[in-house]
Amino acid sequence: MATMATARTTFDAIKSATEARDADALGAVYDENVERMGYRKDLPASSPNVTRGRDAVMEQLRDVFGRDLTHQIGNEVVGDDRLAFTNECRYGSGERVFSTTIVDLRDGKIVREITIETWDG
Repeated sequence: MATMATARTTFDAIKSATEARDADALGAVYDENVERMGYRKDLPASSPNVTRGRDAVMEQLRDVFGRDLTHQIGNEVVGDDRLAFTNECRYGSGERVFSTTIVDLRDGKIVREITIETWDG
């Protein structure tokens, strides 16, 4: 089990890297064998988008951070081995995306991530 201080350090790294759109820094907090699940309005709840492994997550991060999109991380809840937070995003065109994320940690690394997002439009 991680400590709350370790979890806080991981959250701070997530916030800093996401808001700076730094894929490499954010990728550093993912475990090699991470499982990432994403729920969106265009997918049935029984079939979330599932990504496995840090390399696959890195591809997604580079794609998202390469867009004209700002991120604001907040509303965090930090436990010993679990984090939750929101991400308010805005494209240069004004379109907004809002997500809520829950992550499970092991030794300060994300081993499982669940994100639910909604989009304008």
